Amino acid sequence: MTNKVLVPPIKCQGIKTKLVPLILRHAGKISNGRWVEPFMGSGVVGLNARCENSFFADKNPHLISFYSALKDQTIDATIAKRFLETEGEKLLEQGEEHYYFIRERFNENGNPLDFLFLTRACFNGMMRFNSKGKFNVPFCRRPERFAKAYITKIVNQIAQFQEALKHYQWNFLHQDVETTIAQATADEIQTLFNELSQGKEARYNNIVGFMLKVYTSADSMIIKRTKVGDGRKNQGPTQCNQPGLILFGTTIPEVFLQALSPTLMHSGLGSRCLFIEGDKREHHNHDADDFRNVPKNMIETARWWTEYLPPDPATGKVGNLSHENPTPRIVPMTHEAKDILNALGEKADNSYDKTHDPIERVLWTRVYENAAKLALIYAASEHKENPIIDANAARWASEFTLWVFQRMMTMVKQNVADSSFAKLCLRAENLIRKRGGTMQHRDLSNVIREVKGRDLDDVINKLIDTETIEKYELPSDRPGPKPICYRLLNK
Repeated sequence: MTNKVLVPPIKCQGIKTKLVPLILRHAGKISNGRWVEPFMGSGVVGLNARCENSFFADKNPHLISFYSALKDQTIDATIAKRFLETEGEKLLEQGEEHYYFIRERFNENGNPLDFLFLTRACFNGMMRFNSKGKFNVPFCRRPERFAKAYITKIVNQIAQFQEALKHYQWNFLHQDVETTIAQATADEIQTLFNELSQGKEARYNNIVGFMLKVYTSADSMIIKRTKVGDGRKNQGPTQCNQPGLILFGTTIPEVFLQALSPTLMHSGLGSRCLFIEGDKREHHNHDADDFRNVPKNMIETARWWTEYLPPDPATGKVGNLSHENPTPRIVPMTHEAKDILNALGEKADNSYDKTHDPIERVLWTRVYENAAKLALIYAASEHKENPIIDANAARWASEFTLWVFQRMMTMVKQNVADSSFAKLCLRAENLIRKRGGTMQHRDLSNVIREVKGRDLDDVINKLIDTETIEKYELPSDRPGPKPICYRLLNK
């Protein structure tokens, strides 16, 4: 496969074709991973990431329909060429009358080839639909639009796309962002946070807002209206009774932390999460391949929760939780447990008052809440049938939560910044710290390969100006310039 930028055959405004090399350079090595696109759009970045197994999702059904047709070869280069030549000739003869004929036909049957035609013949490459989900962009007023060279260009893009499909497993899904997030596997948690952190459009803020709404509505009902173009408009709004939001994933710490942003932490989503560092990765455990070595009590506990059908306290009726509306159960807490958790809450309040760092303040406000939830999990795990939050549960939850949040604050300080330049500065600082507090310029330059020359000098000068590092020369008996080294002033 070539490294030449793959240009999607669907034209739309804001396509990032020229920015692909820059974006992928900052994305790091991902060729053997999986790419998840909650908002496909043009798809140019994800397609050029060329991950072995990726999926692209979008709420626009016509976009997904077109790429799905290319994947299953309902449409190929030959079919597209014949179609564009035929319709292009009619456009040249009849002008805008034929364009509006195609647009009306597309709005009736949604033919993917008509969609391709419209995106190439509409005004300024816009992709816009009205409140009824109808494509309503006017004609570009260029009847000669589909010249031979232009058709060849489009056909070649389709051929290149289908050639790439032979080497990569790409899936195209018509679904909303909530569904896409739910389908993201554990190793893709940083992809989700990266999308939310770097997205500049209002829809990204809406996603965070919706996730927080779900998170805080466990004892109520959320009614979500069906949007235009969803394909389910006639089914009415979606209702979710007693929703629960759980984000769980594993990732490489450095990659995950680079995906965070101050805004995401301030929003409350980041502060409601627990970032737990694991020990050094162990080698493959062959015993893990044998399910018979799983402890018996673990299997029995899992089976108990699977078969758990709680009765309604008022009626005594027992039913499947997917059909019954469960009545929340209040788990009792001992006086000693309350004292332990309240002491943690007071410590968090005092720490909040002492710091002026906005992210630290947001984190301290969530310490008591997270500890209480962990204490509940501890109690339910220890006594599943009659749980009670006792001193042991509260003490473990308090100590663990305090340790995790203090570590989170350190990690956030060392990795989270509001600009790409500030993140580079933090990255350089962390690299020097990991080397024991000193590092040669040559080694730093080799590690941060994507930053060269003047850009790296700007990073170094910023760290020196802020008194984060100092610069000195290493003694050497060799002729010529002495090696430059940097020392961290505050380890």
